Amino acid sequence: MAIVDWLVGPFALPFMQRPLLVMLALAVAVGLASVMVTLRGLQFVGDGLVHAVFPGIVVGFALGGREGLVPGGLVAAALAAIAFTLLSRRALASDSAIAVVLTLMFGVGVIVVSRQSNYVGQLHELLFG
Repeated sequence: MAIVDWLVGPFALPFMQRPLLVMLALAVAVGLASVMVTLRGLQFVGDGLVHAVFPGIVVGFALGGREGLVPGGLVAAALAAIAFTLLSRRALASDSAIAVVLTLMFGVGVIVVSRQSNYVGQLHELLFG
């Protein structure tokens, strides 16, 4: 009984009830979306886009500070998706196209971070967690 109180006790606090509801809603939404991603065989596309967004985040942060992170990431995601599509339709298999774009864009992000000296520590947190 003590273990149940230890697990459920924090959610009795008023400021923890809303995050609990958000977490439950996200669990349902992500559960449904992940089934669709798995059934369509798009797992590597998601991983590729996550890593391909890194140079956009770096450039967005360099140009606009914290406010530039999301726009930079969106631009990089759009460019990566277009590159995935063009390469997979013309020259390579889908997984190979994703691997080429992922490696290229992630490498560009690492090069840009290594060339900057004033914000490298903050972006190393993004790079290495």
